[in-house]
Amino acid sequence: MLKIRSIVGGAALAGLLAATPAVGQEAWKLGQVGAPGSGLAVMGDKFATAVTEASGGAFTVERQFIGNEQEMVQQVLRGRVEMGVTSPQGMGVAIPAGTVLGLPFLWKSDEERDFVVQTKVKPVLEAIYEKAGLKLLQISSAGYYGVFCKVDCSDPATLKQQKVRVSATVPSRVFWENQQVNPVQLPVSELWPGLEQNLVVAADIPLPYYVTTPAVESAPHFVAAKHFHADWIYFMNLRKWNGLSDEQRTAIQEKIPTSQELTAFYDSEVEKARRQLVDEFKGHYYELNDEQRAKWHNNIETKYPEILASMTEEARSLYEVIVAAKKEFAVR
Repeated sequence: MLKIRSIVGGAALAGLLAATPAVGQEAWKLGQVGAPGSGLAVMGDKFATAVTEASGGAFTVERQFIGNEQEMVQQVLRGRVEMGVTSPQGMGVAIPAGTVLGLPFLWKSDEERDFVVQTKVKPVLEAIYEKAGLKLLQISSAGYYGVFCKVDCSDPATLKQQKVRVSATVPSRVFWENQQVNPVQLPVSELWPGLEQNLVVAADIPLPYYVTTPAVESAPHFVAAKHFHADWIYFMNLRKWNGLSDEQRTAIQEKIPTSQELTAFYDSEVEKARRQLVDEFKGHYYELNDEQRAKWHNNIETKYPEILASMTEEARSLYEVIVAAKKEFAVR
């Protein structure tokens, strides 16, 4: 609990430090989509504080809300924004290999995921990011996706032939087609009015993000399907990284929050969001038993070859790393 409190405290400190850089200090930005006040924003503030402290007074880092993930990534690549944080899907255009982490129902447990990502996937992604002009700093968890609907959709049969918003990624499209819905591709910015205008009746995002959006009123039923996991990747412009001293780079790697600290904080935000949905917004939260979850799963692994065929060779190679690591974890 002490570590979680330190994250919240660090968020407030980040705002103070970033707002008043000393004379001669550079003012860096950490771009992210987390809405102000959200758990993702607090995590971003904590990360910004750690890097500010590690700079030895050379620069400050302030979180900057950028609503479009792809645009944020491009700004980091160009050096207009020094640092960023987003999901592998948000990184998809720049780092298509990472989207393999978005395969539906990829993980059997959080323990399996943590072992595979931290010990096997992260080193591979570090090399891929560097080749693209980015420095990968940390990978934590931003939780699992759930499905939110205008009516109780805890049974996916409720959504058959209904219009459901899907993202631009192949895993999202294939997952929803496997549920026999009518997929409608919409950017997130158009999703909220789309729900109000009945262009779609359902969509999927993580719970803490959901309760910060208008969907909590227009689609007040949230199903903990946990069909996609959202890794949360912190990175920075490689030229900026290489321009730092050895001491600064070492200090940053030592001071940034660990994956476990960030993930523990986000998990606490999930429970907070669940209570907020039910108590404050009078919405409905559905935890699934194994039988209900199996309906959402619907043998999706049989669709993996179709998804992987649409990905790059680098993504397929990373998937083989994941498969081997999962086998290694199973016999530990």
